[in-house]
Amino acid sequence: EAPVGEMITVFMPMTLPATAAVAGTAASFGGGGGSSSSIAGPSASDEAAASSAGEPFHCLRAIGSESEKTERGFLSMALSMLKAPVRDGLAFGSNSKAKGVAQLSAAEEEPGVWADWVTNYTHAGLKAAVQAGQSHSDPSATHRNAQAFILTTERVLFFNARTWSLVQVIALSEMQSVTISAYSPSLFVLHMHRLPDLVLDAAPSVRQRLLDELQLAVGTVAAMWGGEDFGESLRIHQEASPVLQLLDEERSCAGTLAFIDTNVFLLVPFAPRSLFLAGGDTFFFGLLDAHQIASQVGARGIGSYWRPR
Repeated sequence: EAPVGEMITVFMPMTLPATAAVAGTAASFGGGGGSSSSIAGPSASDEAAASSAGEPFHCLRAIGSESEKTERGFLSMALSMLKAPVRDGLAFGSNSKAKGVAQLSAAEEEPGVWADWVTNYTHAGLKAAVQAGQSHSDPSATHRNAQAFILTTERVLFFNARTWSLVQVIALSEMQSVTISAYSPSLFVLHMHRLPDLVLDAAPSVRQRLLDELQLAVGTVAAMWGGEDFGESLRIHQEASPVLQLLDEERSCAGTLAFIDTNVFLLVPFAPRSLFLAGGDTFFFGLLDAHQIASQVGARGIGSYWRPR
């Protein structure tokens, strides 16, 4: 038992709530303590704590894997296995508003498109996504990050899922590679030659079809313009490390994606002097919740109590 007046600080692994996102603060990105805040986003007190405790971060749960965890009967599972996958899963071909905005060329219109839903955690750009405390760029904002991924023979188009407004267009010749992580069957990072990385999320079965279609489309464009002389086809790299570097349009590190558990990750600004980037292999990374055991004298004598920090 601690003597009167002595205070003991205990660090315990913080239990992440079963929610899509939690905002918090960390003393350092190399394993400093973190504190959970309101699910709706950082309050005034949270922002004040962020300015005093250290740099802010986003803690997110990849929701793509959750969409395929619903229980299904044996018959429905068997039928889904026999059914041929639909390329245009969003009926984009019959969406006159979206097609009018997209202005597909004849070469794009004839073979049709591949389309499905994705979650774009970098909907406001990479640099904005790794900075916490900005409502317009919050990676967990579903009214912004829920997007339609439309793949044509020439481009990838991203539409807002609610309004079907066009938010981003990327030429297939701009695609460089894709990184998938052993820590999530749904998350993937799309790397471009002259654009910032995109952190995307899709149901595992959708992600596999998306990558197959994207790899085929990029390879076709590369072959059309001279194959390897024009550029390599889309490379898919599987990363075993829990820490991924995110690159900006100049291919310089602008952010870090760090998994703290399966399907749970942090988006933080690039901090090269942080512990998990400074050198050596990262074997574990996670949030710690700090509590203090302080002794006090009460009516029944000396006792101790927990005081969260």
